[in-house]
Amino acid sequence: MSAEANLAFTLGRMGEVQAAARLEQHVLQRSIALGTAKTAGRPSYYINYAASLLRLEQAHPALDLLQGIRERLHLEKNSFFTGIAEFYLGQAFFLLDEADAARSHLAEAQRLWQPETNANRRWLSLLAQQRVRMSLAEGNNAAARAGIDAILQHPQHPQRRGGELRSVLALAAAVYLQEGQPERAAAFAADAYDIAQKMSRQVDQSADVGETAYLLSKARYELGRSDEAIPLLQQAVKSLGNGLGSEHRLTREAGDLLARLERTDSRAPGTIAK
Repeated sequence: MSAEANLAFTLGRMGEVQAAARLEQHVLQRSIALGTAKTAGRPSYYINYAASLLRLEQAHPALDLLQGIRERLHLEKNSFFTGIAEFYLGQAFFLLDEADAARSHLAEAQRLWQPETNANRRWLSLLAQQRVRMSLAEGNNAAARAGIDAILQHPQHPQRRGGELRSVLALAAAVYLQEGQPERAAAFAADAYDIAQKMSRQVDQSADVGETAYLLSKARYELGRSDEAIPLLQQAVKSLGNGLGSEHRLTREAGDLLARLERTDSRAPGTIAK
């Protein structure tokens, strides 16, 4: 079972989120059915599955999993995993447009992790990124810009690798797109896209490839380079559809934008709605 859980984690890191979620659900159900003291309902099985559900924007089932396991973790005085559960609860409430609840859970995660900043550096970075996403969603561009600049300027930033660096760069691209600075956004998105392709098993299956291709396409279109934006959007639609599903918000957004550009690619570029 551990081997299957590790495979699911690897699939998720390669951007194959739907495949990871299916396997994580299987692992969790098997661990509960077996009922052994060592593996039944292992906290990481709940949390990893919930994290994939959140990436798929399935907030309600993720919320149910997280609320259940959080109570158990409190009883076990497992502060590290409790912090992770609180972090993902913050994401779930953010997806449900409950900003106050989201902030409360993120604050609790920070309280639990802050005493050991070095050990929890990765999680604290993810928490900072989530706060930037919330600021972006609320239209608070100044807070989003300050937040991402602080992450980029952190002493540990140059040492980041792989998925963590891709995540930071993709978020920076989103921030600078909303700030109306497509040239800077394109530079961040291009680097994130390169990392996502290198980390993927198959680019057409990776939501990470799809997300970064989508960001890069929007930046290049706003720079007047629609001839480059269209093939990137075609890649984005394919990768997002396979990685996250055809009905996921990002897949539909990328598909809608591709249809618009294919109809108007001979016209002068305008501003794309974020």
